[in-house]
Parts: sequence; structure tokens; C-alpha cells
Amino acid sequence: MTDAPPLAIVRTYAELHAVLRQRAADMKASRNAIDEVAGLTSGYASKLLAPMPMKTLGRTTFALMLQTLGLAIVVVDDPNRHSEKVKNTAQATGRKAMLAPGKHVIDGVMETRALQRHALIIMLRKNGRKGAPLGGVARAKSLTPARRRQIARRAAMIRWQIWRRTREERRKSRDPS
Repeated sequence: MTDAPPLAIVRTYAELHAVLRQRAADMKASRNAIDEVAGLTSGYASKLLAPMPMKTLGRTTFALMLQTLGLAIVVVDDPNRHSEKVKNTAQATGRKAMLAPGKHVIDGVMETRALQRHALIIMLRKNGRKGAPLGGVARAKSLTPARRRQIARRAAMIRWQIWRRTREERRKSRDPS
């Protein structure tokens, strides 16, 4: 380990993402070059380092990106950032406290993607079952009688095709010749 000065202090995934993007820019490394050196699929670094990333760092890509960009992670104790809730829970139960899935909150701030996902899940849980039956009713109302007949005929033809195909397969399996 060298005594190099820290490049940044990172407390959230968003901050880590920003540091990786900045390091790649400082090195003037193209995303394709990062892919090639790291051994990633072509275009993967672009998805990882996009302003709104399409992929997130996983167990493998995390190490590859750090190595390729010449970075290391040093973990230190930050006494000012300890959550009192975690301390109190750990003391009360006498065991390690764990946060619930999706509840990665530090000083009342959730990461943007996690917050969006959490809001979407709540909305779907609340309204999902109400909306599903209404969708079929609304579609049926919007179709003309002729179009409904056309859809029904097509479905019936497909059902008969499947039945005929399975009937022939059953005959072939019985007939060894």
C-alpha cells in the first residue's frame, strides 16, 4: 500500500460511481479501452459509467474496474456517521443489527435509484390488483365487435393447430414403424 493522498471520500454508491467516472476522464481512457483492459464485454464499461448507469458494479466488475482504473478502496471508521438506531438495536438485542432490504439510508438520504424503485414497488402493491382486471374490461370496450370476432377466431385456430400437432405426435410415439 502506498501513502498516496486519497482521491475522494465515498459514502454512497452514487459517490463511488462519480469517482469512477472522474478517474476514467482524468486518465482519458475510452470506455472501449476500459472494456479491453478489464476483460469486459464490449460496451459494458459504457453501461457502468453512464451518467444514469444501466448496469451496476457487481462482485466481479467492481474488482475489475478498480484494477483497470488503478484504484484501491481503504475502509476507515467514521465515528460521526454511525447510526444511533443501529447502535441501539445492536445493544438491545445483543447481536449485530442488519438493515432491511432496500432500506439503505444514511442521514435520511436514500440513493436515487433505490428511492425510485421503492416508490414504484409501493405504488404497484397499492394499485396493481385494482388495475389488472380493469385493463381487460377497458380493452374489450375499445374493440369493435368485428375485431373481437377476429381475435377469437385466431385464438381458436391456434388452439386447434396445437391440438392437431399434439395428436400427431401422440400417434407417432405409439407407432414404432
